[in-house]
Amino acid sequence: MASPLNPPPGSEFHNVLNTAVHELVHIMVNKINKNTPRWLNEGIACYEAKDNNENWIVKTVKNGLANDIVPTFKVLDTGDDFETFFKYDGYQYSYTIVESIIKLFGYDKLCNLIKAPNSFVDIFGITEDELHNKWIDYIKMNYSLN
Repeated sequence: MASPLNPPPGSEFHNVLNTAVHELVHIMVNKINKNTPRWLNEGIACYEAKDNNENWIVKTVKNGLANDIVPTFKVLDTGDDFETFFKYDGYQYSYTIVESIIKLFGYDKLCNLIKAPNSFVDIFGITEDELHNKWIDYIKMNYSLN
């Protein structure tokens, strides 16, 4: 981690600041529940920090939809295996999962999900598969037309 006031070569003030926000969000999520699934933890950090290039996210999601290769939540729950998470475009997809939860259900439900990440029915009134389908509908509506 570098100082935003003295960013490393190739970075700018906001890049370093966004990275700091991303890492701070991880600390906060882990304080609530250290067993938060990788997709949820990274998705919240990416969403709050806005530290990924929007075009990268859009391109990934469009490609995934066009080729029917959008991963499930379980596929994106790679634990400490960041290589596999990255291979499945986890940062981009997780960002859109969290975005869809916030837009469709609100921040309170997202906070409840951090506390009880397997309680889809109790929190949302729908199963994990149904939430996954709502997310797919959300990205089709919001990312495939861009």
